[in-house]
Formats: sequence, structure tokens, C-alpha cells
Amino acid sequence: MALQVEIWVKSIIEGLFANNTFAARSVDHSEFVNEKTVHVPNAGAAPNVEKNRTVFPASVTERKDVDLIYQMDEFTVDPVRIPHAEQVELSYNKRESVTRQSRRKLAQDIYESIIYNWIPEGVKVVETLGEAVAAHIKEATGNRKRMTKQTVEELQTLFDEQDIPEEGRCILLDARMYNQLLNSLTDAERNGFLVCADPARGVIGKYLGFDFYKRSKVAKVATDGTLKPWSAANAATDCAAGLAWHEDCVSRALGDSLLFDDQGNPLYYGDIISFLQRAGGKSIRADKAGVVLIRQAAAEWWMVNWIIYVIAPIAIALVSWILGKNGRRIDETSKLVALLQEEITRLTAKVEKLEAKVEIKEHESERKSGIIQEAFRCKTPSHKCPVLIKLFEFNDQKEDEQRTKKLQPGEYPPECDQIQGRDEEFRPGL
Repeated sequence: MALQVEIWVKSIIEGLFANNTFAARSVDHSEFVNEKTVHVPNAGAAPNVEKNRTVFPASVTERKDVDLIYQMDEFTVDPVRIPHAEQVELSYNKRESVTRQSRRKLAQDIYESIIYNWIPEGVKVVETLGEAVAAHIKEATGNRKRMTKQTVEELQTLFDEQDIPEEGRCILLDARMYNQLLNSLTDAERNGFLVCADPARGVIGKYLGFDFYKRSKVAKVATDGTLKPWSAANAATDCAAGLAWHEDCVSRALGDSLLFDDQGNPLYYGDIISFLQRAGGKSIRADKAGVVLIRQAAAEWWMVNWIIYVIAPIAIALVSWILGKNGRRIDETSKLVALLQEEITRLTAKVEKLEAKVEIKEHESERKSGIIQEAFRCKTPSHKCPVLIKLFEFNDQKEDEQRTKKLQPGEYPPECDQIQGRDEEFRPGL
């Protein structure tokens, strides 16, 4: 009989945690982290300006400034006991693993709290505008509208109307909303989006002046628009949400992560470790400008189905009865309704097949986007990266094929103007 050997790997697979690089794009109030309350003065309304003043003396006014305050929070990790036996018997360093895990979990909860602190009560809300897609919040049901570039255009307009500086605008999306946005871009827009990525700062792309950040989850919103903490029970009607902000309109305060270490505790026969960290953050403008909640809108397809399957047949039959008042017309109408319902069923099945194909294409697009993002994380310059070079060649080839297909009889493909360095297009032949 062969000898069976058991091997213990000397390292442990750690848990996964969200990316929190977005928080650096804010006003740093960390110097006040050991204070209880932070006061942020906000200037009052600017004085009136009068052209060609004729009344003297001019009326004297006072500016009423606003004192915006927020509190610091103290986050603590539950103490963890590491038995002496596990420290000497295990192949991996459990103490080191517990320490690293506790620090990461502490950071995750702190940054989730900062996100919610950045969203003031009565914040401006912009809803998504795309076609229907399945809800992705856990336990949520039904459809939601996709995150598309049209929503980013709306955000750009809103920030412009608020006179928000163009430099320093940011958007944070969860993974699903981010991929929905990418799929709404053209190939040229997607390439431009990814070329502007700055992995060192956590920026994964840029579009319409916004630096984009991605996180596994951002915020959760109830049907009435109320923010729900992630610790709250999920509901079928919950919607995912992202966040748009300007870096001068929000703040962060992060203290040191303090380790409390009780080594060789005589009562627990092992080590006990825990962590504490003070932190806080706030939307620091009293007028709430420069912060917008991006909420996935519900797609009310049930109403359409109700009209098609229930109301429409009844209405047709009723109208026919009122106009004709004879059995023959009612019978003909019933047959017509049956035919319409059969056609609706056939089209519904066709739509389901198309949705399945779209889902496959989206998956392929996500894989492609992931590959491209990895290319930008590489130390090789973008203009020398073989992945990006192949991508640009593929897109150019695709555009040439599409342009050739559009040619009508008697037309000729574009010819290159060597002197001007551009395509000189010759259209219908004589």
C-alpha cells in the first residue's frame, strides 16, 4: 500500500476586501481626528452687486456664515484569541494572519462609513437611464435601469450648473454599474476612457471630466430613496447606488490603527489582540453642492405586461361589443385577441433568447475590459504594450470593415491622401 502524505502549506489564503483608494480624493481633516467635533465654516451669501448706483449712502448688510459640524467615530474590532497550541502547531503564522485580517476589516467598515457620511440628507439624486437589467443587490428582484454614459452626461451638466470646478470631479461605482457603463461606450470612447487610467492613484478611467473609481459595493437605497446601511436586511425592492463628488466638497479624517496586544494571557492560555481606530468624514458644503447620489432606477416592466396581457384584450373585446353587439363580432374579436396573445408569446420568447445572447456578449466585454485594465497596470508604456497595440489594430480593422460594408453600388472605398495625411473619400461614381 502506498504511503499517503499530508502536506500543510506554510501560508494561508486570506479574505478579500474592497478597494478604498477613492477616499484620497477629499479634503484631509486627519489632523483633527483626536478631537470630538470638527467645525467647518461655510461662507454665507455673497453681497448684491448694483450697476450704476444712484442711491447714497448704500445700504449696509451683513454676511451670515454657516457653521457645519460633524463628529468623529471610534471603530473597534472584536478581540481575537490565538491559543498557544495554534501558535506552535500550525504550519502558518496565525497571529500574523489575524492581525492582517483585522486591519483590513477595520478599514473596510471605516471607508463604507465615510461613503455614507459623504451623502448628506436631501442630497441631489440622478437616476440611471439605460435599458432594463436584472437587479444585482443580493435578494433584490425585478429589473433596474442600466448605468450608461447618458447618466454621466446628466452629472456633467448638473456639476456645470453648480459651478463645480472641472478638475477634481470623481465618480465611484460598484462592479456591475461600472461594466454597464463600459458597455454603453463606443470602441473609441472606451479606448479613451481606459487610456486615461492611473493605477497608482486608483483611477480606472476618465470620461467627460470625471475620474472613475470602482469598488465591490458603494451604497444601497430603498424604494423611497432612503439610504440603507449594508448591515440592514436586504429587501426585494432595494436598488444599487453610486456616488459622484468633487474632491473639495467632502472630507476625511483617519487616525492610526492601534493594536491592543495581550500576549501570554494566563486566563486564556494564549494571545488576545484587538484594534481601534478613530475616523470620520463629511460633505462639507452647507448648500450640498458637489455631491450627487447615482441611483439605479426601477424598470417597471410589470406595468407593460399587465397592459398587454390583461387590459388590452379586455378593452378590445369591450369596444367590439359596444360597437357591434353581436356574437359574430365578439367571436372574431376573441380570435384576434388569441392571435395577438400568441404573437406576444412568440416575441417574448424571442426577446428572452436575445437577452441571453446580450448577457453572453456582456460577459465577453467584461473579460475584454479586464484584460485591458491589466495592460494599463503593467510597467510597459502604453504605446509599447502588445495588448493595446493589438486592440487598436483590431478596432481599426473593424471600422474599415464597417465602412466598406456601407458602400453602395457605384461607390468606391476611401483612398489615402498622402499629401494631406488623411482619407480623401470618393463617393458615388459618375
